Amino acid sequence: MAPDPKLPADKRAVVHVEPEDWAAWLTGPVEGAMALIRPQPADFFDQTDAVRTDALLASLL
Repeated sequence: MAPDPKLPADKRAVVHVEPEDWAAWLTGPVEGAMALIRPQPADFFDQTDAVRTDALLASLL
C-alpha cells in the first residue's frame, strides 16, 4: 500500500511480533498492538530467518 500523500511523512520501522501474537497484532485493539512493540537488539534480525520466511510464503502460493 502506498503512503497517502495528503498525510504527513510516514516513519516506519521493523517490528518483530512472535507468531503467537500475530492475531492480536493484526486484529486486536490498538492498545494491545502497541503493547507488543518491544525493542530488539540489532543482531536479533538476520537474513536466515527472512530467507526461511520467504520460502514458506512462496510454498503457500
